[in-house]
Amino acid sequence: MLRRLQLTGHLHTFRHTFISHSLLKAPEHVVRGWVGHVDPNVIRNYSHVTDHVSRSYVDAL
Repeated sequence: MLRRLQLTGHLHTFRHTFISHSLLKAPEHVVRGWVGHVDPNVIRNYSHVTDHVSRSYVDAL
């Protein structure tokens, strides 16, 4: 599939990135529904807060 789209990398990498970015904008339970994870602990393995995002929340305080 990725080859057909002329993308390099692994499907899991794109999935990981999609989930991480989605969690910044959508509630966790919605993202879990999109990607098929029912267990909140599993979805947390995919989420990462970047320094930039973390700083923006601190700045907002």
